Amino acid sequence: MMIAVQRISIAFLLLTALAFPQTAPLSTKLDQVVAAYQTHRRFIGSVLVAKGGNIVLEKSYGMANIELNVPNGPYTKGLSRN
Repeated sequence: MMIAVQRISIAFLLLTALAFPQTAPLSTKLDQVVAAYQTHRRFIGSVLVAKGGNIVLEKSYGMANIELNVPNGPYTKGLSRN
C-alpha cells in the first residue's frame, strides 16, 4: 500500500512540474524532485519522462546493490516489491 502511495505522489509531482511554466529547464526541476526522494531513500530506480515525443529526463537513482556498491542503471534488473 505504501509503495502505491509513493508512486502516486511521485507521479503527481512530475505531472505538476510538466503543467506549469518553469524558469529552470524542465529536466532540472524533475531531477530535483526525484533526487529529493532518492536522498531520503524513498525512491531507487530509473526515471524516463518524455514530452511531445522528446525525452526530457532519463536517469537512474540509487544503488542496485548496496553491499557491492553497484549503481543503478537503465538496464539494471531488480526485484519487484509487490
